Amino acid sequence: MSQYDESSDSRAVRAVLAKVRKFCLALPGATETPTWGHPNFRVDAKIFAAFGHYEGRPSLGTKQTKPDQLALCSDPRFFVSPYVGKHGWTSARVDLGIEWGMLEDLVLRSYRLIASKLRVAELDARAAAKSKPARKAKAKKRVARKS
Repeated sequence: MSQYDESSDSRAVRAVLAKVRKFCLALPGATETPTWGHPNFRVDAKIFAAFGHYEGRPSLGTKQTKPDQLALCSDPRFFVSPYVGKHGWTSARVDLGIEWGMLEDLVLRSYRLIASKLRVAELDARAAAKSKPARKAKAKKRVARKS
């Protein structure tokens, strides 16, 4: 799907990209487009996550609030994304062992900032449906018949 050449990446980086791709494409209305030679994940034609290389290292860019960007960039695993960093875009160096849960959280925060209210409501409805405990079928009471 993407024009991105994954063959030069390590097995670990390819695995991260595969997880990012699966996670992103499961979000409501998400699509993948090969833009600027690397995979970008969009909702309603707007990018919410981008996987690529910066200074020879694999990274995942997501939009964050400015306070979150500032906090994240105090960690050497993160940096202000080139060109779009002034808008809150922050990149994670995925070859530095960032936990999957953190990457997932960054993608979700970015999606919520970029997606329409309708898409976010759809995401919330999916999450609510998953968190509801399964209903047990009511057992029918058996009434003994007198003969």
